[in-house]
Order: sequence, then structure tokens, then C-alpha cells
Amino acid sequence: MQILADTYRIIAGLLGKGIRTFGLTILLIDGVYGLLLAALAFWIAYDGSVLRGTLAVVVSIVMVVVLGFVVALHLAATSTIRSAIADAGLGRKIFDGIFEKALGIVGDDGESTRETAYRPTNMSSQEVETTFSKAANLLLGEEISTGGISGPFFWLAKRIQKIAVWATVRVIVRTCSADGKSVNLFYVRDQLGGVIDERLGVFLKDRSMKLAYLGISLVTLVSVLSAWVIRQIPW
Repeated sequence: MQILADTYRIIAGLLGKGIRTFGLTILLIDGVYGLLLAALAFWIAYDGSVLRGTLAVVVSIVMVVVLGFVVALHLAATSTIRSAIADAGLGRKIFDGIFEKALGIVGDDGESTRETAYRPTNMSSQEVETTFSKAANLLLGEEISTGGISGPFFWLAKRIQKIAVWATVRVIVRTCSADGKSVNLFYVRDQLGGVIDERLGVFLKDRSMKLAYLGISLVTLVSVLSAWVIRQIPW
């Protein structure tokens, strides 16, 4: 499908920005944050025993490395999508594609028909979520041109594209669920069409930062508790 082919090419062309974000995040988390957390773990577990302190440092480093990779990968994907949204209006391309599927405007043969053009336009929030989830799956199930990209870059571009599609669905569903009443999908399409890129960028940024803060908080808590437990070992 042309929508996804365009989306794929845009994302593939911006992978360099995502890779730089990945490297910077790894440096900040595994470097700066990791060193500070390791020092804290050593201080808590030490109590006169270098062995206890060293064990606590090893435990904290393992957790930080895993955290760094997960958060860096997510932030890299988010950065790539947000760049694509800002530079090429990617959000609107996906938005239009999802609405075509959800409203049944375009049939399998690409031609508009009376049968496929008719769909209920007033829906509850639950119906909206179900309908647009199905539309996203249909969109992602289309064959696309890889543009000569293969290997890890192909996998990453496909993964980022999937995140962009589902993020667009979440923005649509949130908008339709705002007042808890039934909504007219044509009205929602007109309302969101001009601002979807901005809404999508804000949604992705907020979600990625929440994930990063949650991960850092969780790893800090577990590392401190682990160091305290190690401190109780009679070495």
C-alpha cells in the first residue's frame, strides 16, 4: 500500500537520527546514571567488606545495562518517528490511511464502492477503539516496498512504523473518548486532520519520558534494596 510504502521510506531515511539518540541515551544511562547508582550501591552494601560492595556494584551494573538498552531503543524509535512527523508530515499520512480502512472508503481493489463506502459514523468510544484497532492491523498487514533496506535496519524500520501506526490509533481513541459520548467519525477526522502531527508528537514524547522515568525509578529502587540485602550477608 502506498501509505505504508511512503511511511517506510521516510522512516528508513531517518534511522541515522534514531541511532544517534540510541548512542546518547546509552551514554547517559549506562555512563552517568550507572556510575552514580553503582557508587550508591557500593556505599550501602560495603559496611567494611569490599566483597559485599563489589557484589552490589555488579548487580546494579547488570540492571543498568538492561535498562539502558531498553530505554535507548524506545527513545531512538520515538525520536525517529517525531523527526519524520516534523520533517515529512508522517502522522497525517498514517492518519489518512487508518481512516480509509476504518471508514471503508477504499476497497481491496482500490476503488470506491457503495458497499465499502457505507459505515456507521456515530460510534461509542469502545466501538471506535475496536474499529481502529482492526483498521491498524489491516494497514500493517499490507505488503510494502522495502526500498532496498534489509537486515537489522529493515527490522528497526518496520518496528518504528508499527509504533507510529499504533500511536496514531491511541491519539484517535483518546480524542473520541474525551467526553464519553458517541462520536461522529467524519467530524473527528476533520477535527484531528490539521493537528494530528502535533498531537502525535506530544503523545510520543510524553509516553517515552514516562517509560524512561519509570524504568530509572524501578532500577534505582531494586538496586538499593539489593544492596541492603547484600549488606546483611555475614562476610
